[in-house]
Amino acid sequence: AVFISNIYAYFWNRNGNIFPSGYYKRTPDYSLIREWKRTGCFAVPMVHSTFLIDLRKEASDKLMFYPPHQDYTWTFDDIIVFAFSSRQADIQMYICNREHYGYLPVPLKAQQTLEDDTENIVHVLIEAMIDHPPIEGSEYITVPQKHPDKMGFEEIFLINLKRRKDRRDRMLQTLHEQEIAVKIVEAVDGKTLNTSQLKALNIDMLPGYQDPYSSRVLTRGEIGCFLSHYYIWKEVMCMPTCLDFYQDGKILSAKVQPG
Repeated sequence: AVFISNIYAYFWNRNGNIFPSGYYKRTPDYSLIREWKRTGCFAVPMVHSTFLIDLRKEASDKLMFYPPHQDYTWTFDDIIVFAFSSRQADIQMYICNREHYGYLPVPLKAQQTLEDDTENIVHVLIEAMIDHPPIEGSEYITVPQKHPDKMGFEEIFLINLKRRKDRRDRMLQTLHEQEIAVKIVEAVDGKTLNTSQLKALNIDMLPGYQDPYSSRVLTRGEIGCFLSHYYIWKEVMCMPTCLDFYQDGKILSAKVQPG
């Protein structure tokens, strides 16, 4: 099986103790494989949810979820039932994490709705964009059109450095997935500020000021950050409600709701 990212146990290690229920106790190798600190293909006794099976092999006919093998006595659980049938057929399971093969949404619980499933899928799409390009939909599937809005705010601002196009694109895609409409504000780039510009703006550092954590003076980047916020503050003073997003903030992973 290829390793697919999710937030629940995806496989169980070999050489771990077996509980009376049939589950295996995780070994220290589990986290190393799950977090890609060890990569390769590893023999495991159980895999959750997804498999690649060579149906050309005669032994594959013995793999089954139901009915359980005649000698099966453990907990009636599809994962354990399938793993038991694999072992009885003398088929070794493997988990491969040489590549990032994809993402798998968390299965719904009995009391959850399709709306919950939609939110889970949006969460997966956003999480995937943290380290990878946006996931594109299949040309063979019709996806409902999104209708971004301002969620009741007068305006929603996205502050972004012009030279950080990759971050801007990622944030815009993230907000679009959550149907949030924003106004892009070009941040003041500290790298382009010079002494003459600061004097023209009547900006000067307080005498003797030092950063309380690193004991250093203000950087041009921090001054640019302040100016970016200052210009927005001037605009929002006459607005009853507004919301700011920053390009350096963590990618939003849940639907934002106005208070």
